[in-house]
Amino acid sequence: MKVLVIDSGKGGRVVYKYLKSMDKDIDVIYASDEKNMPYGEKTKFEILHLTRKMVKPYLNDINVLAPACNTISTALIQTGNINKNVVDIIRPTVRILKRQNLRHLGVISTTYTHNSHLYENCLGAISIPSKTLANLVEFGDYEGIKKELEVIIPPLIEKRVTRLILGCTHYELIDYIIRDMYPHLELLYPGKYQAEAVIKRLDRLKGEKNGSR
Repeated sequence: MKVLVIDSGKGGRVVYKYLKSMDKDIDVIYASDEKNMPYGEKTKFEILHLTRKMVKPYLNDINVLAPACNTISTALIQTGNINKNVVDIIRPTVRILKRQNLRHLGVISTTYTHNSHLYENCLGAISIPSKTLANLVEFGDYEGIKKELEVIIPPLIEKRVTRLILGCTHYELIDYIIRDMYPHLELLYPGKYQAEAVIKRLDRLKGEKNGSR
């Protein structure tokens, strides 16, 4: 069983690491598109085109595709390009947080994800976008990261947000900075929820395979 984890840049590596920590023997391929990142300011057509291009070399060699990118996942959901072997990052997050019945939710994400209103409509989360944060994380501009966080997070706190969904896997790479700046916020990790969903999907596929013998 092989899993392909994709992202526009290095953010999706958090999902790769989660998967390996959950099952060290899992066969995971990681592919990214640093040349064209960030995806968050692109059109739906551009996102889907670049995603297909990224996935194509691996299509015949994988069992599960895991778009470890909220922007890509959003575009796939919007266009109905999700099947049983695609485990996006948003739907597992929504399922888990709905089950927990959490309140005072906020989400920071790319412009594309924000404009979809998926997290707002499904969870009632207050959403704030950033045009630059994913890029700042990709290139390790820590001063720029802190300045951007000072712009996007205080408006959420003013609206009584106490739980923050990191709606871009790049943001999960800087959770320690967010915790240091805003220690009272509970951070929520879609990358972890996606990895758990991928493991469940693999178990199901293995069961189906064994049952067909």
